[in-house]
Amino acid sequence: QERKAQERRKVIDERCGQPRDLETASEDDLRRLCEQYHARAAALESTKYDLEHEVTMKDYEINELNIAVNDLRGKFIKPTLKKVSKYENKFAKLQKKAAEFN
Repeated sequence: QERKAQERRKVIDERCGQPRDLETASEDDLRRLCEQYHARAAALESTKYDLEHEVTMKDYEINELNIAVNDLRGKFIKPTLKKVSKYENKFAKLQKKAAEFN
């Protein structure tokens, strides 16, 4: 557990940097530090947006390729069609019209 905690601390230090002493820092130092953090946050959000867009594009491409593969294989389930008599439909329409007329 200690080894895991040390590795975790090491990764956090690499990603975030060492903690800054904010108590004794001057106003200019604090302003500069805030600007650095803001620039870093903006860069990270930009990277995040780019990665999310790339993932959605890859998902779309995967979907299109799956559709193309299915087209090539011809593995579509053909729906069963109902047999409908032409004459019954015409007769039913004529009966409706006659009922409306009467």
